[in-house]
Amino acid sequence: MNKDLRKVLAFPYILWMIGFTIIPLSLIFIYGLTDRSGSFTLSNVLSIFAKDHFKALLLSIILSIVSTAICLV
Repeated sequence: MNKDLRKVLAFPYILWMIGFTIIPLSLIFIYGLTDRSGSFTLSNVLSIFAKDHFKALLLSIILSIVSTAICLV
């Protein structure tokens, strides 16, 4: 296959990856490290380890492990 044709065929995939993967993950990262005023903070990240949030996180991890095990069977 011609190298130019490969680049042309890869272009829609690259646009899709940027639009639906890289941009949303970047926004999650930015919003996770800023407060409502837009200044940098780690309080959002540290709040994961609060008792209420940690319980939900642990339950999500357990649920994902169980569902993965079910799918593998």
